[in-house]
Amino acid sequence: MISATSGTRVFLEQNLQFYLRTKRFIFFLILVALITIVIYGLIAGGVVAAPPTAESFDTFFFAFVSDLVIIVGAFLGGDAMASDFSLKTGSFVLSQPVKRTSILLGRYLGALVVGIAVITLYYVLGSLGMLYLYRGVPVQVGESYLLALVFVASAIALGFLFSSMFKNGSTAIVTAIILMLLVFAIVQGVLDVTSIEPWFILTYGGAVVTDILVVPYAAHKTVIGAGRISVTSYTPLVWEGLVIMFGYLIVSLAISIIIYNRREI
Repeated sequence: MISATSGTRVFLEQNLQFYLRTKRFIFFLILVALITIVIYGLIAGGVVAAPPTAESFDTFFFAFVSDLVIIVGAFLGGDAMASDFSLKTGSFVLSQPVKRTSILLGRYLGALVVGIAVITLYYVLGSLGMLYLYRGVPVQVGESYLLALVFVASAIALGFLFSSMFKNGSTAIVTAIILMLLVFAIVQGVLDVTSIEPWFILTYGGAVVTDILVVPYAAHKTVIGAGRISVTSYTPLVWEGLVIMFGYLIVSLAISIIIYNRREI
């Protein structure tokens, strides 16, 4: 039996090679480049007026970061484990002298490396634009970047949870995307009407990534309307967002490990 550390490292490297071989990493790099080109193209072409300050530019440029994190998390985590329970590949992978926990953690770390690289590129391109246009980068961008790393780690972990539950990787990816992009948004909208804080929703906690770019930071609770016809909008506090994201990360990975260790082909 290979040691846990060695097994984790082996599957980390294999997962990185998988992302390069399937050109998934290249796809994300191209996606980030296209987003950047479109944003700068709209400004250069006069379609959108250039924000007057770096502080207003960062909220404009990084408005897409949450969607990017969700897509990255779903695609990197969604099919990471699902194929292991098919007769075609599962018998080979699961027969290796490596603990299943090491296999899962190695693949998770490999996905996390790619996810961090994609998010880092997005923030680097945005920061370079601010340096060119405004000769400086607001400190909030650095804070947002660190929060985005936690968000992508949590989104990938949630993707792994679905991957450990399904035998088909495409099903896991689609389920993760629908949950994070649609279901969470619908539930949060319903809770706003009922004045309940959606503290248990990952994307609510992940909103701190863009919320922190706004100065001053928004009020935690905002009520629009009066009486029975009112909507309560909540903005997560930074510490609250971190707790939610780390909670999803830890719980998702823990459940993934339990399911992965108990499932059979």
